[in-house]
Amino acid sequence: MGKKIIKSTSIPQNWPSDITYLASNEFFPPSIKPPNPFSFPLPTSKHPNNPFTSSHLLPISTSPPMPNPSVKIKKLQDDHPAYPGYGLFANKDLKKCNIIVCYTGKVTKREIGGEEGNDYVLGFGGEFCIDGCKQGSEGRFINDYRGILQKPNCAFHEFIDSQTGEIKMGVWVCSGTEKIKKGQEIMVSYGKSFWNSRGLLRTKENFS
Repeated sequence: MGKKIIKSTSIPQNWPSDITYLASNEFFPPSIKPPNPFSFPLPTSKHPNNPFTSSHLLPISTSPPMPNPSVKIKKLQDDHPAYPGYGLFANKDLKKCNIIVCYTGKVTKREIGGEEGNDYVLGFGGEFCIDGCKQGSEGRFINDYRGILQKPNCAFHEFIDSQTGEIKMGVWVCSGTEKIKKGQEIMVSYGKSFWNSRGLLRTKENFS
């Protein structure tokens, strides 16, 4: 029997009513969910505890609470490049190299889910993608840094859950960021391919 999908009865403040909150990924179809590649005890002595190292191995970390009270969803002001949408903000100081939230959604094969044109799809492993459009976590509200910050303060990186051995997608505070201060927006780089596929690369680079 596959792992039960966690659709949390507790949802973050300002969560849209038409989006399903997922504390864990939903695989579609369920049969594509791969077995956990690691058995216990996990090889913690070989793997780093964050993704910002020279190691080619996935980091091992405890998953953050979902929902996470350390972050909050807010409607954006009209001078924000992503207005009239939402953004994700720090509800407390967040230290560098720490994981903030897991990015969750519907996981499908890349050839089924696709990535081009969908603002909420992330590549996941070599053959999957996570679609957070209609279901997901706080991570779906993270905006691109262009037009707001000089550089992103967070990044998407896969990691191994130290409690389950499962591979997940995490949002991590960048190693070059001393900390994200309370009230500051959490921002990543969507990458040039994201903007290029939408014909917006030149415009967005002008924001920097």
